[in-house]
Amino acid sequence: MKLVKNFFITINSKGFFVTLNAIKNFLIILINNFFSFSKLIKKKIFNFEMYLDPKDRGISRTLLLFGNRELDHKIILETVLKKDMKIFDIGANIGYYVLMQSKLIGKKGKILAVEPVRKNMKLLKKNLELNKNNITRTIQVAVTNKKKFKKFNGSEIFYTTSHSNIGRLDNKIKNDKNKKFITSTLYLERLIKDNFNPDLIRMDIEGSEVDILNDLTDIKLKKYPTICFETHISQYLLRNKNNNLPKMDKTLRKMFKIGYRVRFASTSYELGSKKLKKLGYKPFYKNIKTDDVNREIYMNLKNKDALKLICYEGGLRTILMSR
Repeated sequence: MKLVKNFFITINSKGFFVTLNAIKNFLIILINNFFSFSKLIKKKIFNFEMYLDPKDRGISRTLLLFGNRELDHKIILETVLKKDMKIFDIGANIGYYVLMQSKLIGKKGKILAVEPVRKNMKLLKKNLELNKNNITRTIQVAVTNKKKFKKFNGSEIFYTTSHSNIGRLDNKIKNDKNKKFITSTLYLERLIKDNFNPDLIRMDIEGSEVDILNDLTDIKLKKYPTICFETHISQYLLRNKNNNLPKMDKTLRKMFKIGYRVRFASTSYELGSKKLKKLGYKPFYKNIKTDDVNREIYMNLKNKDALKLICYEGGLRTILMSR
């Protein structure tokens, strides 16, 4: 019953022919897994190629089935990235955004790809090699806040799931069997000192962006980076119950105080778009069909609206902030 329901949801969001193509790709995955022809499948994604793991229930499966994901995030990056930029990609996973960004910033740009999970890092390096990517350096660590780095002497427990793109430095992951390992950690100031001051920091780290953003407000920089991150409201609400962790609302207020503003925000689903329209905003980019929902991108949110939607109500997906 659930399979039938998902089938019609996919037809509604992606169209009949895309759904048929996804079914074909799914059968290829099943055959590949059953006969073990290869552990990885190579697939063209936009203007680059990727090796994908058919056994992964996360990003690899989505890309194998549909050839893209989170198109709202892609549109925002395409809007703001320029040639020769320098980027930190924190939570680089298997390289979907790293490869996308490298095409946008060109051969004279720089990317530092940060990923703590060994299996993801191995596939990330393989994808960089596949695309002859010479502008990206990788580092296998998790990024934490400076206080926790000192408290735990530069290593913490990292929890993963069967979805390669879901993992974090705490065990609040629900509905999956957690696996855990000890990972080395660094904090933002150290990353900058050891590498370069980035023009943009992109993050998708399941709520730990709060730690990094909080540290950012305490660092003295000649030029502060643009920040692009995915929101995780469930994690922000959990942090509100823990006095030992930085809170997202206080962190955003600190960012506003040093001049940051929300320049772009994509909605996570249709209800998020309705919320922004009710507040008087008009979409910068309409009707983005991605991940089985329709998303929209809005510009220049007021601080009070950003706080409410990011920290308490939800409805926003990708946020881009700059000074």
